[in-house]
Amino acid sequence: NSNIRDGVCPFYCDFDGYQDELLWGAAWLRRASQGDSYLNYIQNNGKILGADDNINEFGWDNKHAGLNVLVSKEVLEGSMNTLQSYKASADSFMCALIPESGSSHIEYTPGGLIYKPGGSNLQHATTITFLLLVYANYLERSSHSTVNCGSIIVGSALLRQMAKRQVDYILGDNPKG
Repeated sequence: NSNIRDGVCPFYCDFDGYQDELLWGAAWLRRASQGDSYLNYIQNNGKILGADDNINEFGWDNKHAGLNVLVSKEVLEGSMNTLQSYKASADSFMCALIPESGSSHIEYTPGGLIYKPGGSNLQHATTITFLLLVYANYLERSSHSTVNCGSIIVGSALLRQMAKRQVDYILGDNPKG
């Protein structure tokens, strides 16, 4: 319902829209309850609510990358192939983080920190680092242990290494450290 924004905005004015939060909430409720109604909501509304938009961002205002990583867990566990598009989007997001891949879309500072224009850059670096670690764990526990990023095959070890570099940078192991 497009009128929901008017009722929600005095309490939560989301600049990018509320659609990602609806899917994000349904995904967490699905994970907690295994309820088919949440699965149906994700399957029936994903495309309409922008799940396929491949937005390479995760934070308070945009949950798309986190949604795709969270939902892909069921695909990686082999229990839900109907959610394959979410895994494809999660894979695409991981590839966008790899500078050596042909699909790199994420910017890095000269010292190697993930960079998103605008304020509060560490919000983006830390939340994306969290997704790197979560996806590394999902890959490691599945039979699909790698992501094909075109010119490079990415596994959980590389994702963890990238996450460690981000944390080390934030904690002071950086050019200005």
